[in-house]
Amino acid sequence: MLAVARREERLAEIASDAIDTFVCDVTRDDEVTALRDFALTSGGVDVLINNAGGAVGMDSVEDGSIEDWRSMFEVNVIAAKRMI
Repeated sequence: MLAVARREERLAEIASDAIDTFVCDVTRDDEVTALRDFALTSGGVDVLINNAGGAVGMDSVEDGSIEDWRSMFEVNVIAAKRMI
């Protein structure tokens, strides 16, 4: 099993002999490429659980900033595509 997260300290909490870990920001092409290469050398991928995502800001849709929406779209949509 391979667990992937952006924050190394969170991965350290679950690392074990049965769980390999890999630090990766799924919004960065180069890091996802490195993850792919690592996964291929360790047996490939049978199942992917795309769990990255989140909301930015507490403003209404009308008042929300374009940058917040870009950030959310990058993580919630583009990163899912990148991982697949």
